[in-house]
Amino acid sequence: MEKRVKAVSTVQELLESYFPNYEKRRQEASIEEYERSGVVTAMQIAKEYQPKRKVANSNRKKAPRKSS
Repeated sequence: MEKRVKAVSTVQELLESYFPNYEKRRQEASIEEYERSGVVTAMQIAKEYQPKRKVANSNRKKAPRKSS
């Protein structure tokens, strides 16, 4: 029984047939290279520019309550 070889049109398909998660790994690698080269990634920009939540200033001196 001989193995049937599927006809492949692109190098991409060939790589994917040998390495199922090739595309995902390639994307991860490119992101890592960007980070290494010092280019700011979109994720970092998004994190940086999220509006900061306003925190109630609890260390402020509270006005004494009027006792009736």
